[in-house]
Amino acid sequence: MTQLPPTAVSPPRPRRSVVKNTFFSGLSKVQGAVIGYLTTLVLLHSMSVENYGLYSLLFAGVINNISMLGRFGIGNVLARFIPEYYSGSQYGVIARLFKASNLIQAAGSTLMTIAAFILAPLIATKVGFPGAASVIRIFAVGTFAYLMTDNFRLVLGGMFQQRAIMMVTLTYNLVRLASLYLVTRFPDPLPKVMLAESALFLFMLIIYFTAYRLRIVPLMEHAAGEETVLPWRRFTRYAGLYYMNEIGVTLIGQATDLFLVSSFLGDLAAGFYGLANRILGFAIAVLPNRIFGDVIEPLFFSEYGNSKPHEARFGFHLFLKVSLLASLPIGIWLSLMGRPLIVELFDSRYAEAAGILTVSGFLMPLIALRMPLGLMLQNAERPDLLLYAKVSGVFKILLGLWLMSKGSIMTMVWITLSMTTLEIIMNFVFVATILHVHADYKGMLKLGINSIISVVLFFPLRFLFQSRIGVIASIPVFAAIFLGINILHKSFHPEERDFINKKLPRPLWKF
Repeated sequence: MTQLPPTAVSPPRPRRSVVKNTFFSGLSKVQGAVIGYLTTLVLLHSMSVENYGLYSLLFAGVINNISMLGRFGIGNVLARFIPEYYSGSQYGVIARLFKASNLIQAAGSTLMTIAAFILAPLIATKVGFPGAASVIRIFAVGTFAYLMTDNFRLVLGGMFQQRAIMMVTLTYNLVRLASLYLVTRFPDPLPKVMLAESALFLFMLIIYFTAYRLRIVPLMEHAAGEETVLPWRRFTRYAGLYYMNEIGVTLIGQATDLFLVSSFLGDLAAGFYGLANRILGFAIAVLPNRIFGDVIEPLFFSEYGNSKPHEARFGFHLFLKVSLLASLPIGIWLSLMGRPLIVELFDSRYAEAAGILTVSGFLMPLIALRMPLGLMLQNAERPDLLLYAKVSGVFKILLGLWLMSKGSIMTMVWITLSMTTLEIIMNFVFVATILHVHADYKGMLKLGINSIISVVLFFPLRFLFQSRIGVIASIPVFAAIFLGINILHKSFHPEERDFINKKLPRPLWKF
């Protein structure tokens, strides 16, 4: 960490307002999930399955791939180091780091947008939509704004301004819902939807910039004359390694799945796969590491940023088990209720996507474990270890190219599940052997046993929940079964329960 001059008196740690920021982080994710569901319904009911497949491919492919490839690891530098410097009130360092990040990001985003414009016809042909070059170009322009937006979100989150993030995302989501509803009233809505999405990314950039001016700039102005020496070597090493890791994330992500499915199986299969991934995304969005991630990540780095790995063991164990306690029941429910969920709450035309959800439910705990494992390796400034685990992404593409020509849509699902499992196992091994921090395997095993018991109890009942009301009612029923078993067969240690209960108004954590 950059040190203050020897004659300076270290300022007190700024207030992080953990409870308040956790509330606003959760509220932001809840409203995002609700409005996102309504927006998905608007799009499903206004497009053919094939057009929705193209939309899904562009949204996942362009946004996910360009946002990762075009970030150059900058976002991860901001996410990792801003909380650390904020905890020491080193606003001058933050100001210089943020300014440099924006300049690099603007240059990189410009190059990516130009490349997308030039290569649009080739990209459209490769993904199985040869007439979609103009749509790809429209969306690429919006992606430029999206890439710049994320920097402002990260600096706000790293300085614990979750209330501002919540207001920005609420405004954006409401305007997006209204805009997409209007443009889908016209014939051939796909190009108009893509144009609207691009304009909305620009709108989001403007409101994020406004929030930054109001909430962050006043703090930066206090450090205007502050002399700082930034550890550029530390930043560039971290950014370079993490950029390579993000390329690996691109390989193992859902965008790769959609490209392979579209290329080998066509636009109809892409539509099915796109909706299944969208539903999986909704399920992931309610996980604690997603709902409260805007607070958890900066809090972890501000708390353990200068610590040795073993000093973060308590937080690591706690976060692992909380992630599993939430993700296991959601994944199991998704697997058991996939077909009625699609037919009753989305669109019966996509009923064939139920098998994708049945297998994808097993992905939930694996996806949930990425964050605690990633935080440990990022905190130790070892993104190179995260990068090594992305060899699973290379295997995924090779297997996809080999098997998809003679397989089905479920082939891609099983390949994704297998390679994600490999990635998580490798990260567990790195944390244990390189950082010398072992997970609470006994507690995790108890959660697994509790999950199996829950399946045995709920499986005979699932046929009672086939209507729209039944699907909704099945959620509290399965949750009650799962949580009841975990109260009887506890997986958390007494000190972990005490730590959580001290943060709650009442001692409700009985697991």
